[in-house]
Amino acid sequence: MHIRASLLVEVSMTDLNLVMIEGRLGDDPKISRQGKRSHARCRVATNRRWKGDDGEWHERATWHLVVAFDVVAEQIALLRKGDGIFVRGELNVREYVASDEAVRYEHQIVAHDVRSPLKILVAGAETPRQTATPSRNEQGPARVGRASASSRDAQQARYETPAPVRQRPVQTRPDAQPPRPSTTPRAEDELPAEDVFGDLEQFIQSGGDQ
Repeated sequence: MHIRASLLVEVSMTDLNLVMIEGRLGDDPKISRQGKRSHARCRVATNRRWKGDDGEWHERATWHLVVAFDVVAEQIALLRKGDGIFVRGELNVREYVASDEAVRYEHQIVAHDVRSPLKILVAGAETPRQTATPSRNEQGPARVGRASASSRDAQQARYETPAPVRQRPVQTRPDAQPPRPSTTPRAEDELPAEDVFGDLEQFIQSGGDQ
């Protein structure tokens, strides 16, 4: 006996409306403000490129209408035509009556987060920040006895210039005698010239027998 049991599991799925696009602005954003609320509208083009059967590359642009409010609208206001932009939000279909009294539908992306690869989108960044001059207490305690540039240079030259070397006088003893000239006769002065020539004359007369 075969028993076949089937289990039915009910899975609850959450609705999701999420749109993400990345492209370039087709024109400058349009900003409107009412009190503290801000509203921005802009067109973003996303390009699709593909290679056809003819071997040539083709490109087609798809235009998206992006709307934003409050802080996100102020961030979009910092962008200009041609700037790159990344948009994350939800798809919304707006119904309106045209001038010819016909009912029209407009698909738009309500942006919750926008980013730009070339700019930091911070609301109010176009307003220059005023930097106040710090007070004396914020600057820290004042330095006491701070030397001027001339005094510092003079002090530096004082340490760099070497001091003159003093020569000490040679001290001599009171009983010291000046050196006496040497009286030792030289080798050529040991015999008088007369004796040398007399001996030589006797040697020649004797015929060298001595």
